[in-house]
Amino acid sequence: MFKTSECEIDWLAEEVIASHNMGTASSWKQIAVLVRRNADVSAIFSTLSDRDVPVEIVGLGGLLYLPEIANVVHTIRLCLDPAANYSTSALLSSTRWGIPTKVLESLNHNARSEVTRPKRSRVLSEQLANSYASVDPVDSPSLLEAIQRLVKLPPQHVAEIPIDSSTLLILKDFSEEITSLGKQVGLSPVDFCHLVIERQGLLEELAADPTSRRTRANQVHYFLKQAQE
Repeated sequence: MFKTSECEIDWLAEEVIASHNMGTASSWKQIAVLVRRNADVSAIFSTLSDRDVPVEIVGLGGLLYLPEIANVVHTIRLCLDPAANYSTSALLSSTRWGIPTKVLESLNHNARSEVTRPKRSRVLSEQLANSYASVDPVDSPSLLEAIQRLVKLPPQHVAEIPIDSSTLLILKDFSEEITSLGKQVGLSPVDFCHLVIERQGLLEELAADPTSRRTRANQVHYFLKQAQE
């Protein structure tokens, strides 16, 4: 038994490496790892990659949990459904946009204050923790639409909301990107995926990051192949 999942994954990585180095498996391709939950795939992938083990994720379900792929999927879903609040939260809290949780909570509160219909309480942290929930609450106001209204407000009205100018610029860029991509949803699924990846500069980012392994870029290409099929 392991005290933490991290300890178990570290042990797994060492076992994989030992199997290869000791000749139990003559090539990396002869080693496969089965996971109980797709949610564990990202951590296993990162741990093996950090140890220079070539990794390939088989199946779309596991790919969707890689951060770079998840952000592409969140963007696509948000373009198709502006009420996908968990996708808005997941994207804005990602390293690319870097909006703090407290700001997201403020935006979420502001969005709720703009509607008068009855609504259930939903803590934003739950949205962040469960970014792959299949359905948003039907009575939740659209966080994206609230942001789109916010960035269009006159300066004197924006001053009433606890958001600094630099964060407001980030939210404006985010709003403009989603709006622009949303106008292209009529493209074929694979073309739209290519467009989102290009707009995010994902492949260039992976190529420029010395901590990233080539396998991550390969996973993006594999995702595109899955989308084409």
